[in-house]
Amino acid sequence: MPSTTKLKLSGELKVRIALATQQTGKTAHAFMVEALLAREEVAR
Repeated sequence: MPSTTKLKLSGELKVRIALATQQTGKTAHAFMVEALLAREEVAR
């Protein structure tokens, strides 16, 4: 079951994510979840 997690992001990172979402057509939530999953896979 999904749970809520809060992230404190710097203003610069918020802007970078916003730009990336415009380019990819994804929501900020979807973009961050995808990034976290990709990083978790690398960490294994």
